[in-house]
Amino acid sequence: MAKSEERYTSEWGWAASAARFRGVMCIFLALALFFSSIGTFYLYLVWKNNQVVYVAVKDGEPKALERIGQSAIDMKLFCQNFLTLMFNYTPATVSKNMSAALALGSGSFQQAYRVKVGNDFISKAQESDAVNTLVIYDINIEEVRPEGFSAEINGIRYITTNNKTYEYEKIFYLDVIKSSATKKNPWGYSVFSIEEIEKGR
Repeated sequence: MAKSEERYTSEWGWAASAARFRGVMCIFLALALFFSSIGTFYLYLVWKNNQVVYVAVKDGEPKALERIGQSAIDMKLFCQNFLTLMFNYTPATVSKNMSAALALGSGSFQQAYRVKVGNDFISKAQESDAVNTLVIYDINIEEVRPEGFSAEINGIRYITTNNKTYEYEKIFYLDVIKSSATKKNPWGYSVFSIEEIEKGR
């Protein structure tokens, strides 16, 4: 009888130990699954009070990144993004594109632009059949200053209307200033002024 009890006790202890081991392994595997599901590297933005918080998960370990320096932002890409939004549109997309382009401009730029083109520019563009396209082929950063930079951009504007396409070779001069990153403008740059001239004139 004593041997039976001893055997029962021994088997029960082994089972309890195995159960604990399985429990620990389940927790470990659950954590491993969680981190592996996040992936090797995901970078995402959390918007809070119009400020960008950069958070990353690398090699299964969550890490908070410092706010990236201004030098990490591609100035040429900013110029291309702005001009592409402003000069590529159809009657169906002009309102959305112009709104996104103006969000990349400073307050004074937005005010000056509306004064120059008029409040009815978008409605006129929507009523027309014109399709505007800008092909950029060269971007030069002319001067980098503590408060921003200036750039010269060369491109060709195509305006199609009444089944005819008109071609204009253009030079754009942008003066860009540093600004706070916002949800609509995460670049940390804003266009202060733009000058558009036809090449050869």
